[in-house]
Amino acid sequence: MNCFTSITKSIPLSQPCPAGETSKWAKILSFAASMGLFLTGMNAEQGEYSSFELNIHESRTVDSLPPVPKNAGCGLIFFYHVNKVGGRTVQEHLRESTHEYLQLFPNERDWSQALHEIESFLKFDDAIVNIAGDGSWWKTLEIHHGFPGLLFLQQDNRTSDWEKTVTSQGCAFKKVTLLRNPIERLVSNIKWNNVQQDILPMYIRETSNWMTRHLAFNTCNEKLICRWKRRTGFSNSPHMLDKHFLSLIDVLDTFDVVGVMEDLQSFVDDVLGRPVSLISTHQQSYSDGRPYPLTASMYRDVVKKNLYDFRLYWRYAPSVMPLAIERGETMTYEKMRQYYIRNKPVLVKNAAPFLFKNHEDFSSEYVRKNVDPSMKILASHETGRLLIGDLDTTLPKCMDMPDRCVYFKKSKFSYTDLNDEIITKDDDPLRTTLLSGLNRSSFAWKSPNRGIYNIYVSTHGGALPHHHPQRFNLLMEGRKRWIIVDPTTYANSSQLRNFELEDNTGVSVNRKRIRQNVTVNTYKPQDWFQDVISKWVEIPHYDFVQEAGDLFFLPDKFTHGTVDLTRHTIGVIFKGEMTQADTEELSFKHLFKYNDHLPWRHQNNTGDSMKLKNHQLPSSPLLNTIPATQKFEKHLVRKVAGGTAKYFSNRNLDYKYSQKPN
Repeated sequence: MNCFTSITKSIPLSQPCPAGETSKWAKILSFAASMGLFLTGMNAEQGEYSSFELNIHESRTVDSLPPVPKNAGCGLIFFYHVNKVGGRTVQEHLRESTHEYLQLFPNERDWSQALHEIESFLKFDDAIVNIAGDGSWWKTLEIHHGFPGLLFLQQDNRTSDWEKTVTSQGCAFKKVTLLRNPIERLVSNIKWNNVQQDILPMYIRETSNWMTRHLAFNTCNEKLICRWKRRTGFSNSPHMLDKHFLSLIDVLDTFDVVGVMEDLQSFVDDVLGRPVSLISTHQQSYSDGRPYPLTASMYRDVVKKNLYDFRLYWRYAPSVMPLAIERGETMTYEKMRQYYIRNKPVLVKNAAPFLFKNHEDFSSEYVRKNVDPSMKILASHETGRLLIGDLDTTLPKCMDMPDRCVYFKKSKFSYTDLNDEIITKDDDPLRTTLLSGLNRSSFAWKSPNRGIYNIYVSTHGGALPHHHPQRFNLLMEGRKRWIIVDPTTYANSSQLRNFELEDNTGVSVNRKRIRQNVTVNTYKPQDWFQDVISKWVEIPHYDFVQEAGDLFFLPDKFTHGTVDLTRHTIGVIFKGEMTQADTEELSFKHLFKYNDHLPWRHQNNTGDSMKLKNHQLPSSPLLNTIPATQKFEKHLVRKVAGGTAKYFSNRNLDYKYSQKPN
């Protein structure tokens, strides 16, 4: 009899166990059987696996859990740690704020050796819990590489059993995890794992939808054998399917906190139950001279291959996303190039002096003094769409109007050398004079170059939501509020069209009405901000204010709507090659596909993370007073369970720690 059939008669396999492996496989299959995993279709003659059935997305009867005291002073944080999502930062904060920490990191070792260690770790000694007057005693159980993922643990309610063990002792059991934008996570993995450029396409393929796969399966296959090769991205985890995704979100929806690395501060605050100062974000940057790994074409490929990861990320992302902020004094061309390739928005503060020699001339006073007062312009007045001119007037009259009037005109330009004159067919001397002060080389563009520019002058201006290829928007005077939406965010194409008001006030709709001499829709940006944005917006978005001197990089196909916060705004918009940072065009014309049939936003996601209510983890001076190299001394961390786990005890946390019973 082989080692498999000695454990369960329902799994026929003729392959004998390797020497010394009997106890290992006995533990694995005993655990698998107890979890309700069914390996079917095994070929008895060849010993090959042919199919797998996982009980997913089915309603389960879960035994009611013992009530947790409202202000339980003891508890366990169950932290599922997906790699390269900021988990190290979270880990350091939890090590500071919990008395005991057990990290499961078997990688390719026998993870079943850790099961006994887990059961022991879940027990709270009454003498320990009652040491302090406040009864405060917290632990963290972290799952990382090489331990079965959430869908495997969900079978036979394994995590529920752990929860019952903890809560039956009167302590809290809180589940938390962290996600990250799939593009950012991929780039970080490439750097961290030192992936070579020649195998990058294979690495991107092997790691497709890796965030959802890691959460669902970790690095383990259906036989609960876990493998992961960091250089190639290969892991044993199965491909993600709709049924796996549905089951995964069923599990994650029961978590207390699901955050995103892009809002890491809020996640750590919510988990700890108190505001903290982040230790470090441990982000992988390419500022060390190494070539940036991705290209524009690779970005398109990554988006197509990671639809599940994007869907999961936006399901739990906050309703208002934090925007990347840089400064003109420290911004570089390579940084800007990386933002372009990642199709990532960024606001560069105080950028104007580095982009235009004559940036101070972009003012209402200069315009009034130098404009030809008799020159006719076509301005946007009745409609909220900038590309539709509906009023013949002059610029001074436009600037003096009591309501909306926007002079918005675009022209091609080019230059071949740093000192060459800019070539353009623009017949407006005011605009060409202002453009002549352009720095031919800067952190945003290099020489030679060409593109399309638009120097705009607005009175009570703004733009209704729409999208187009990438732009540089440099604001020289005034203040402007922006709402932007990543194109991968939307639940479906109908939601995109509705958010951009396409049926009623779309650019093409109003242009057609003008040609037919039909009254255009007069809905204005101010109306949209009042009617839509002032209320809670379900779609995750960025909401920020651009001030005079700021350059905003608007990525390709990002929905954006703006409203002026000052009477006048003056600025410059660039499009075309000028904005591509010497790379190929992103060209997302037919890229985005929406998994319309899959759930979108979490129903309880109202802009804030699901917080650990009524629980505040204790704090210690460990990370603030001890040098980084000495924070976690070797004698405080020891390997357990045959090296499949690490145990950490925080002796700096509680002044009564020395009273812990032997």
